[in-house]
Amino acid sequence: MRYADPNSAASAVQTLNQSTLHGGIISVMFDRTSQDQTKLIVTNVPPTCTWEEMRDHFSVTGQVAFAGFKNTWAATNDWSGYGPSKGSSMGKMGNWSSPY
Repeated sequence: MRYADPNSAASAVQTLNQSTLHGGIISVMFDRTSQDQTKLIVTNVPPTCTWEEMRDHFSVTGQVAFAGFKNTWAATNDWSGYGPSKGSSMGKMGNWSSPY
């Protein structure tokens, strides 16, 4: 998840961490690699959630610049990589999180 400005990202961490998204409780934290403090890591996103639903959920705290998914199984099971982002919806496999 990436916001257009750092204040919106900070607000999202404060208000949306441990919120319910698509029937699951999500965790929201800053991405330590984000130099401008606009990038967040979102974990525990239910596999039935689309990027549009995630974007809408996060838009309550500010302008979302990017919403996408990375399959967390990729690191542990050597899968080839990434779930949908920008304009597509995700399938129903694995435990999805957003590194954006």
